[in-house]
Amino acid sequence: MTDKIHKSLYALEIPVFSNSKPDFQRQQGYDILSLKFNAQDTAEIPEAIRKGKEDAMKNIITVALNDEESITHDMYGKFGSATVLLKNAPEGTGVIAGGPARAVIEMAGIKNIRTKSLGSNNKQNVVLATIEGLKGIKAPEDVARLRGKSIEEIMG
Repeated sequence: MTDKIHKSLYALEIPVFSNSKPDFQRQQGYDILSLKFNAQDTAEIPEAIRKGKEDAMKNIITVALNDEESITHDMYGKFGSATVLLKNAPEGTGVIAGGPARAVIEMAGIKNIRTKSLGSNNKQNVVLATIEGLKGIKAPEDVARLRGKSIEEIMG
């Protein structure tokens, strides 16, 4: 069973930045950290959200889930100095994850998972490491096809 990240935008933070102009005027802008996973520099929040949504729609990924609505196998995701451990969990465990990783996990529709953030706790890098981990998860059918074996042989 595979599931797509349907909701393409989840605002994790909206920090305000300001630039000083040569004539001492201040110009405000907004950065949106969205599930496109990069910051969008714009002058207005709606424009930043629109840009993030357009970029997210170009990069939708599929996530392989098992019958317990968990991932099919354990996986490490790494981006920059952030590493996220994704572990499958039995039915009823729920989502055990920190803030940035939890947002990604919930958007992917995973109901039972345990995660641990290792290394950097930079929000953007943790989000990207979580996505890298989810991209690496394979369905048992795909692994069986690559190895030339049956699913029963792969699952044990």
